[in-house]
Amino acid sequence: MLCDAHVHVGYFQDQYFSPEDVVRGLRRLGVGRWAVSSTSTSGKPWAFVRKEYERICELADKQSVLLLWLTPEMLIQSRDLRKYDVLPFCGLKIHGANGWRVGGQPLRRAFALARERKWPVILHTGGFPEYEAGRFGPLCRTFPDVPVILAHGRPIEQALNVMQQSDNAWADTAFMPLRDVQRLLASGMSRRVLFGSDYPAPACFYKAPLASYYRRRVLTLQRSCGASWPLLARRNFMALFDRPSRKEEK
Repeated sequence: MLCDAHVHVGYFQDQYFSPEDVVRGLRRLGVGRWAVSSTSTSGKPWAFVRKEYERICELADKQSVLLLWLTPEMLIQSRDLRKYDVLPFCGLKIHGANGWRVGGQPLRRAFALARERKWPVILHTGGFPEYEAGRFGPLCRTFPDVPVILAHGRPIEQALNVMQQSDNAWADTAFMPLRDVQRLLASGMSRRVLFGSDYPAPACFYKAPLASYYRRRVLTLQRSCGASWPLLARRNFMALFDRPSRKEEK
């Protein structure tokens, strides 16, 4: 079973990827489970985003791990995140484009809530100097019991350095060059690397049909990773996302 740790629904670059299209596409590609967040959060009201998540649950409750895409404004509206407990979220997605300051109190607050809820946090890395992977090293060390996924692992040397210093730091392979994946594996990080695709975002960047791109990417990684592939493809996903949450323990 293939598990994808980096999936989205919603609006992205003037295109809309509906829950129906995303779930249907992933199933056709043979993906058994996925962690999903809504890119619509950046521009649509919570009521709209909530309906997207609800629809995902209706279509694929057992296959979907819901990640709450959190903005600073959402945290202001609900400092304890209870407003969002209407849905079975299992983690947070943080993107610097929403105005988070890496050293700011709001982001520390988000991490404290993730620790309380025993949730992982997926952080977008790269694109701007302030969001490079190395900037998140202090947060990983301050919250050693919060699993932190350095999405994209950009730049790779910084991501690797953070992972070497913090056992709670992970990386996913979304848009990651093959040489960077191999660099992580060669450095002994095979148990903290997750297969992630950013599906369906590649449709906005490549001319090849999305399904063809996805299949080719999986096959290339499978060949390159060799014996480590089962870890990236499913075992690490299950180790990270199948942990009991605060609610489950109660």
